[in-house]
Amino acid sequence: MNPAKRFLVVFLLPILALLPLGLVNVLFLDHSGELLDGEAVAKLQQEQPALFGSATHDAPYRYKLALMVERRLEIIVIGSSRVLALRQEMFQAPFANLGRTVNYPAEAVAVVDDILAGHHPQLVLFGLDPWWLNPVWRHAPDFRSHDEVGGALSPGAIMAPLRWLADGRIDLTVFTGRLLDSGSAERDGVALLGIQALMTERGYRDDGSLARGLMLHGVGLAADFGFADTQVRIRSGQAQFQFGDAVDVERLGQLAEAIGRLQDAGIAVVTYVPPVAPTVLTAIADEGRKFAFIDATRAAFSSLGTSHLDAWDATVLGGNDCEFVDGFHHGETLDLRLLLAMSELAPVPLADWLDRVELEHWLALSRGHSQIVPLLGHGTAPESDFLGLGCAGRS
Repeated sequence: MNPAKRFLVVFLLPILALLPLGLVNVLFLDHSGELLDGEAVAKLQQEQPALFGSATHDAPYRYKLALMVERRLEIIVIGSSRVLALRQEMFQAPFANLGRTVNYPAEAVAVVDDILAGHHPQLVLFGLDPWWLNPVWRHAPDFRSHDEVGGALSPGAIMAPLRWLADGRIDLTVFTGRLLDSGSAERDGVALLGIQALMTERGYRDDGSLARGLMLHGVGLAADFGFADTQVRIRSGQAQFQFGDAVDVERLGQLAEAIGRLQDAGIAVVTYVPPVAPTVLTAIADEGRKFAFIDATRAAFSSLGTSHLDAWDATVLGGNDCEFVDGFHHGETLDLRLLLAMSELAPVPLADWLDRVELEHWLALSRGHSQIVPLLGHGTAPESDFLGLGCAGRS
């Protein structure tokens, strides 16, 4: 066989054989909302109720900034994924959740620059994570994801639907249904954009907050069942819980710079340390001085010159393990507790943007659960003991 024919048989024929499957996959992804970029999603969400949860691209930075501009808001929250439970319904003014835009102190400066270039809110809530100042912690310092708008498909993403069919993440009925229907899938009047939203009802709401989806109702196993994954990280010093005993002064300065730029623009700033579950707090304490950086960092945060709430210990606010979605991400009920505590801080009059009576009413209904009863979102399924902690499910 001559070299040209060998090339055709070995390389081109398999590609040609897979090409029709690739085209079918792209059609499925298109009809599922995976080819929408974040800016298009942000605009669409202001026109109709929609949940956005992509399985092929997970760079929310441009999407979140687009939400900020589209909503013409007065209040935003910035921080990591640990601020994602705050929702529009908790405030009496236009709000957007820009969670996952800050994962490193230097990134805060970049985010603030982009905020000031786009739209000036009146109030910024800023969630601070203790591991940001641990010198051992290194996380995406180049911010490449800031340039991604979503919607682009890699070769791996194009073939992903076949893998999802094989491992049961999607079923054949859903796959064929999406192929034949180019309109948005809907459930309870909410458009489901992206495979995550379609299959698990997990995704970003129109205010940028995160709906945790069917996991809360016992569908599928929670990733941190029994807080087992978080406790492994703590014992082995992995991910956010890497051992350390110092504070990076340069990074603290970067946070101060970001906050200063907001304040110089006339924007009120309230900083806070989101909580970890009480069981996780005990596990950290059991490791002794391995996590000495945490207390040192919390003390450094209080020196940033803002109205500040340290809620690292959820029990100080009356919270418990059952109000978390995993070991270090709290749910909406604890955000009620956080906002009520913040409303009493000086000098920022956060109370002007809140209805304390309504928040206290929701809290009374939701104590000991992750999500707020009136705000569960689309669907009527009750919250279950999804973490296997012995929490009382809702009937």
